[in-house]
Amino acid sequence: MNVRGAVQTGPDGQYLYVVKDDSSVEMRRVTVDRAVGDFAVIKGVAAGERVVTRGALRLEPGTKVRITDKAQGS
Repeated sequence: MNVRGAVQTGPDGQYLYVVKDDSSVEMRRVTVDRAVGDFAVIKGVAAGERVVTRGALRLEPGTKVRITDKAQGS
């Protein structure tokens, strides 16, 4: 997983925001197992789950987000 901007560190450890089917986010505590550059093996998130990589500092659980594609220039 590309972790640039996804994994945050708070008082209770590392976390990221997972985007649910209804486009809202949930905070998920995670553990970075191994990292090389921008990529890491992260425990606590499954393959295929969408995570927030930009703008996470403005989020709280339940916030609705808009999915953008890097190819769209967003």
